[in-house]
Amino acid sequence: MRIIGIIYDQIIYAFLDDLKLSGLSQNSIRFYKSDISSFTLWLKLKVRKTGILADDFKDLLPFIKPSFGESYKNDLISKSTPIVTVNRKLSVLRRFSDFLYSKEFLSFDFAKNLQNISAAAPKKTINFYAIIEDFKKHLEENKASKNTIKNYVTDVRHFLAWVNQNYAT
Repeated sequence: MRIIGIIYDQIIYAFLDDLKLSGLSQNSIRFYKSDISSFTLWLKLKVRKTGILADDFKDLLPFIKPSFGESYKNDLISKSTPIVTVNRKLSVLRRFSDFLYSKEFLSFDFAKNLQNISAAAPKKTINFYAIIEDFKKHLEENKASKNTIKNYVTDVRHFLAWVNQNYAT
């Protein structure tokens, strides 16, 4: 069955069944399903960057690393996801990670120590656009050619996008 572009396989169905057995309401299970879908899509894109295509969650399992909980959290924060939503998604991820570990789908609990964010926690934001514009002005002031400026600015944009994707906190 395809839902939001993901094939839900037996592992995710088993998790959802486990939630039903624990007495969660249908509404809560719907949120869990949505949040697991978001994480799975994120994971699928992360794995695709390595050149591997996977449709089922079970095919993604071998690629999950202990750092993925924090990476997912940082990605949510970098997209200005509301704090309440981030924390709900992290709560779901912790429960899902615990399920995967307890059922021995994974040999580690990748979200065990994943902490919620607080409203008081300052968001680290970098205005890459302003940095690029300042760099462009610097090049113009130093009489760089238009072609050089264009090439350097393009390279810097690619580099900053890579930094933001891989190292943003």
